[in-house]
Amino acid sequence: MDEQGVVQAIERWRAQGDARALAQALSWMERWLVAPGPVVHVLGRESVEAARDEVLEALLLGDRRLGADVRHPRAFALTVFRNNLRDKLRKHRRQPDLQDPGVVRDLVTRTHAQPVPSAHQRIEFEQQVQSIHHALAMFRFEERAALLLLHAPNRLPEEDWQSLVKQSPPPPPPRPEEALDREAIAQLLFPGTPAPRAYERVGKIIQRAYQKLRHAISVQAEDLEDIP
Repeated sequence: MDEQGVVQAIERWRAQGDARALAQALSWMERWLVAPGPVVHVLGRESVEAARDEVLEALLLGDRRLGADVRHPRAFALTVFRNNLRDKLRKHRRQPDLQDPGVVRDLVTRTHAQPVPSAHQRIEFEQQVQSIHHALAMFRFEERAALLLLHAPNRLPEEDWQSLVKQSPPPPPPRPEEALDREAIAQLLFPGTPAPRAYERVGKIIQRAYQKLRHAISVQAEDLEDIP
């Protein structure tokens, strides 16, 4: 599909809600947004993928929408992506050096010096978390499992985890205590599927789930990272 064909598919999705057109457009846009190897090495694959998800959302729904008025869609999308990566690189360079014992002591001091959240703040936060999980309960199994394994595996319902265990080859996998990367999620969701294909499917599932979640409740995807 050429660049204008991608734009036409996006416009068809916006006008008619054509899910197949959106899937085709996303498939091609993901091929456009390839990060340079050195950037992936510095930021890590997960951070680069998060940047790509942010840019795809901006191009489809946000203030950098890709449409018929854009003369060079691929160059435009790649420029937005690279600008996003530059911002992340700047923030990365400003991160403290945790190998320096003095820096670690300062961080610990500042962390413990911060005020304890009030009861009202804790209740408000828990209500927000509950609203997220209420929305997730309405999702397809793969969407819910992918998002929770990526951000908060301790919140994954036991019946969902058992479904994953049943479809996994023996021996049964241990239930994760910490967030998984997309490769590990792909192995759980699509055992037996070639790794590149499984990884691609998980990426699309997560992107679709983010869009559905933003539509269902008025929170930003970044709030998911704060789920305890």
